[in-house]
Amino acid sequence: MKNIQLEEKMETIMLILEGILILGMLFGIINGLISLICNWDKLKD
Repeated sequence: MKNIQLEEKMETIMLILEGILILGMLFGIINGLISLICNWDKLKD
């Protein structure tokens, strides 16, 4: 009984960690694009 509950908790924790990783990657990509656009304007000058 206890093992099943522990496995379920581990699965939910893994899902949460995966979600955080995906969100972090998305934020990183968005920040990268924003910095690229900002630098692009500076390079044009």
